[in-house]
Amino acid sequence: LYRKSYSLNDENINSILICQYHRIGDVFLIAPVLRSLKKRYPQAHIILLCCQGAEKLFRDLKFADEVIGVEVPWTNWDWSLIKWIKARSFARHFRKRDIDIAIDFKGDLRNSWFLWHVRSKMSLGYTDTGGSFFYTHPQLSPTGVHQTERSLQLISHLGCDSIMLDEKEFNFKNQGAIVFHAGGNDSRRAWPENKWIKLAEILSKNHQIAIVKTPETATLIEGMKEREFKVEIFDGDLVKFKNWLRNQKMLIGN
Repeated sequence: LYRKSYSLNDENINSILICQYHRIGDVFLIAPVLRSLKKRYPQAHIILLCCQGAEKLFRDLKFADEVIGVEVPWTNWDWSLIKWIKARSFARHFRKRDIDIAIDFKGDLRNSWFLWHVRSKMSLGYTDTGGSFFYTHPQLSPTGVHQTERSLQLISHLGCDSIMLDEKEFNFKNQGAIVFHAGGNDSRRAWPENKWIKLAEILSKNHQIAIVKTPETATLIEGMKEREFKVEIFDGDLVKFKNWLRNQKMLIGN
């Protein structure tokens, strides 16, 4: 009723659509997934749908063969009917691209509905909030695992390796600052300002502290200055942030 059945093998998989458009951090968490998919299907053109604010950064990082920024109303709690219709039209736009595999990691019924409109030959996703009928290969979500591991387990159903960073790949720097990224879209999930102040008090005894300037960190920066902490302030776009961050010791964020 909902899906047409196709017979796919490794040789005829030429296009893969990855949907991870809620938040910037979500895309970083699936970086091992993108690497694993490219290893499994080297001939496939991998398309990444991310939020518009991250599009420039992930193109610069070359996370996928093609990066497309999109804003959908349910990620911003916008219930405009027109915007929902536009989101559906955007998903249907991919039908002419004849997508072989489409994957969504969120487990959100609205994401599942969006992916269904793509009409890929195979679709894979979790069904935390229902909607298994929207996928050709729905999966039950594992519990008690990190989000990256959760995503890797999903693509393991395609025969992909679960590639995590080996300890040898970590590069610990003795120079630079410990960076605070205290901003965030959801204040309910943010660490309170007094906790950041206390952490800065502890770490500043032996380390340089830096803070990423965002609209949400203005009062925190003032609080640091009032306490006469020596703090470096970073102010720039995501690509500049990426290049600056590679010379720092550590990033701590919400």
